[in-house]
Amino acid sequence: MKIQRIAHIGVVVDDLAEAKSFFLDFGFTVQGEAEEQSELLDKVVGLKGAKSHIVFLQAPNNQLTLELTKFLYPADVSTAKETFMYSRGIKHIASGDKVDVRMYKVIYELIDDTREELSKLLPPEVKETELGRLVVKAVFKTTKNDVICGGEVTKGKLTVPALARVTRGDEVLAPEVEITNLKRGPADTKEVFEGEMCGLSFKTPSRVELQEGDRIELFTRETIARHL
Repeated sequence: MKIQRIAHIGVVVDDLAEAKSFFLDFGFTVQGEAEEQSELLDKVVGLKGAKSHIVFLQAPNNQLTLELTKFLYPADVSTAKETFMYSRGIKHIASGDKVDVRMYKVIYELIDDTREELSKLLPPEVKETELGRLVVKAVFKTTKNDVICGGEVTKGKLTVPALARVTRGDEVLAPEVEITNLKRGPADTKEVFEGEMCGLSFKTPSRVELQEGDRIELFTRETIARHL
């Protein structure tokens, strides 16, 4: 998902003059001001007799309209939210239109919330960590989706569960297989260290014709959330 642009942002503020001054310092221009008292506003707020003072600001690039709203009645937004009528009305209309409407007392809350929401749209960072390498000495079983083999750990440490790549020289036989079991002698084990011999089983989405001398390189993969 890619955001093309944000066209309109509405913010409820306690101090309209201070908020307007804040954005004018950043190059915004006033497009209009109005007081609103209507049945529509009553329906949105969920409170009869609601009255607001609204300032419309235009961003320097003309791509964003910012609507600053100061409620004259109820005068104390926090008190109104505590009665639940104000917040409930907003949420009801927002959910009906599939639009997420949020209320902020200060602009910094808006900035932090916007940064958090945009961060959720970023694809996660994928991190792979090398674990160890097995050089195949014998192949015991090969089917379409399963392989059992034995070999020597020549680098690092093998652990299970893990992912692996199967290579032969410079050729990649399987870019990703799932390690399902390790054996030290006849016993199952969770890890095998460099210099040790072990048995290894893996699952593969397609048949892999493993041979002596092939390498199985184990790794883990994790996704890390990114933040702006």
